[in-house]
Amino acid sequence: MAKPSWACLSFGYRVNEKLVGSSDYFVTNERTFQAKRQFLLSLDSDARELPIKNKWLKAVLRPFHYIKIPFPTLIFENSKINGQLLYF
Repeated sequence: MAKPSWACLSFGYRVNEKLVGSSDYFVTNERTFQAKRQFLLSLDSDARELPIKNKWLKAVLRPFHYIKIPFPTLIFENSKINGQLLYF
């Protein structure tokens, strides 16, 4: 079975609470921040590749090429694998 031309896999990298250039920790008077790195693997869609013949409908869907549509995502963090049903 052939893969649809509008579907693809996306790989991403995310960092939370990274406040200082090379340091993974940042301490204030009230709180300690620790950088958390994640690798993400998800499905993605390309609205430009949808098999639509209607020019009006194609023009309406064009902005969705630039918007991430939520799909199930695998999250790799600290040698653990988690998943989310919908991930933005």
